[in-house]
Amino acid sequence: MLENLDLSGKVIARCNPETGELFVVGNNPEYCSIRVESSVLENDEGFWTLKTRSAKIRLQVALAKVMMSKGLLKDSHELPIKGKIIIRESFEPFYDGQMMKINPSTGEVIHFMSRPVYRQSIFTSSMDERDMLIKEYWASTLTADNRHSSGETVSFEMDESMQKEFAA
Repeated sequence: MLENLDLSGKVIARCNPETGELFVVGNNPEYCSIRVESSVLENDEGFWTLKTRSAKIRLQVALAKVMMSKGLLKDSHELPIKGKIIIRESFEPFYDGQMMKINPSTGEVIHFMSRPVYRQSIFTSSMDERDMLIKEYWASTLTADNRHSSGETVSFEMDESMQKEFAA
């Protein structure tokens, strides 16, 4: 994978690994889903990793067939619409029957603040959309709650050892 490193952000259509087909028809025969992938460089507190993100896009079967016949939708080719894959995390499932986020190395459910995490990958055509990760959201909430203006007085109680240190 690293010899063909591509950080252009292209989103590529991929055949379903189980069926070998480009699109899969679900419960409603008028609609199908297509697996898409993108390679991204992620920064986790200064540690860079190359990740392959995947998501499903849904569209009408008739539209998928026309796009395939015109060569606009092919396995291993970039989608005809620009976009990116974003990640959303929540303490609540995004849909009925969703499984919790699992650590692939250990097989254990991932928790944050003692609560299980749910994860969803979404293809979006809005290049302004951003990942919504629980730990980043939690950190930004704490930071926002603890912000004070430069002229604001922040009070706190000092214990005896602090009083002695600051009295000197």
